[in-house]
Amino acid sequence: MKRLLVLVLLLTAGAMASAQFKLRPDAFPPEPEPLAVKAVTMAADVSQMAQWDRYPTYGTYVAMMQQWAADFPALCRLDTIGTSIQGRLILSLEIAGNLADTTLPEFFYSSTIHGDEVTGYVMMLRLIDTLLHGYGSNPFYTRLVNTTRICINPLANPDGTYRSGDNTVQGAQRYNANYVDLNRNYPNPFGSSPANLQQENAAMISYVGSHQFRLSANLHGGSEVMNYPWDCFTSAQNPHPKSAWWQEVCKRLVDTIHTYTGDHFNDVTSEGYIAGGDWYVITGGRQDYMNYYHNCLELTMEVSTTKLLGSSQLPVYWNFLQHSLVNYIDMIHHLNLVSVTSADPSMGTVEGGGLFGNGDTAVLVATAKSGYRFSHWSNGAADNPLLATVDEDTLNPRAVAVMSDTLFTAHFVPDTAVHSAICPVAESPKIYVRDGRVVVEADGWQQMDVYDAMGRQVTDAVLRRGVYFVKVGECPIRKVVVL
Repeated sequence: MKRLLVLVLLLTAGAMASAQFKLRPDAFPPEPEPLAVKAVTMAADVSQMAQWDRYPTYGTYVAMMQQWAADFPALCRLDTIGTSIQGRLILSLEIAGNLADTTLPEFFYSSTIHGDEVTGYVMMLRLIDTLLHGYGSNPFYTRLVNTTRICINPLANPDGTYRSGDNTVQGAQRYNANYVDLNRNYPNPFGSSPANLQQENAAMISYVGSHQFRLSANLHGGSEVMNYPWDCFTSAQNPHPKSAWWQEVCKRLVDTIHTYTGDHFNDVTSEGYIAGGDWYVITGGRQDYMNYYHNCLELTMEVSTTKLLGSSQLPVYWNFLQHSLVNYIDMIHHLNLVSVTSADPSMGTVEGGGLFGNGDTAVLVATAKSGYRFSHWSNGAADNPLLATVDEDTLNPRAVAVMSDTLFTAHFVPDTAVHSAICPVAESPKIYVRDGRVVVEADGWQQMDVYDAMGRQVTDAVLRRGVYFVKVGECPIRKVVVL
């Protein structure tokens, strides 16, 4: 009887969710799509991909990646991210007008972490081909390649895609060869992480760690919607600090798609975009991992309601997706990098840097170590005579309106009397969170100020989920997290 009641409750909850939004394709254990309705044609060699109306066999996929690297050695190089459980290659093609230029901002596309969501797989292959063959003849593509380092991983889960063998994508499965959902297997920034990090994800983590990606996207299927972070929370619980920027970006992408088709990107919301957790909360996803741990703005693109399109539909989807796929890469040039550093790490540490859109606010925090105190900030722009003069702002935390790439350095000075002269207690207070409230354990402490991640002072007694900075008198600033 209890099992029946639980089942009824689950079905009721599912019906209520679907009344608002289409269920996220990874919300519940997936069912295979019927193969009989698919007209799926495979390309046994590279030449058969000429019309882009076929799926490549595994061998053809590898050959395509190798051929591009051989045909365009000045524009691209092939990198092996790692191998799958069954030994298939996880590949990435790196494209840049000057491969030796390490100053170019880095962009990353990855697709098909769920092996049965293969529309994005072919879209990424065709995007590579378009950028390389358009270089020198298409001014937009030429500028993009000359000013950006573009890395594209068309197939993140080859064992899932070729579960039935290297010669077909029919029978593909969502999971890897260990039957693990790779998009639930990444370290969780807001809670416990999976104990069994899969081989494919370990290789991807190593790969992204060797780059400095500013902007990225991973492509899925099963719905048609732009899904921005966070996935771990609803926007009411903990909105992403750049949620307004994400909404603007997603609207542009969807509006461009709707210029070429009116029949797509409306199955989840009429706007065609949504915060991940507002659609369905998940943990262990790559999107939140990239945003939190690598300060890389990553978006999830659900690009086709049908996971395995009939082959003839692949050119149709390319026609309305291609412009948004290219335009999204270009958005990396509308991001600014704020770097923060300590003039002497033995005296103090800093945080608050990262990627910001024009006009966003960065909150810089300097924390002095025992025996030292914060003195002032200097602005790296002073090193360039064409830019502003030295900045000696003493505010800490400090809110900065971001309009360009900037370096800020925190300066500290020795202070043998730091505790008696600066901090109003004998030792730095113990600060922690209990039931959403900031608790300070110390004798003689005075004023306590709490700031949110945007540098705004918070007066609420009970805090929502998120990151906060706590300042007790002139004691070192502490960061606390409300879960």
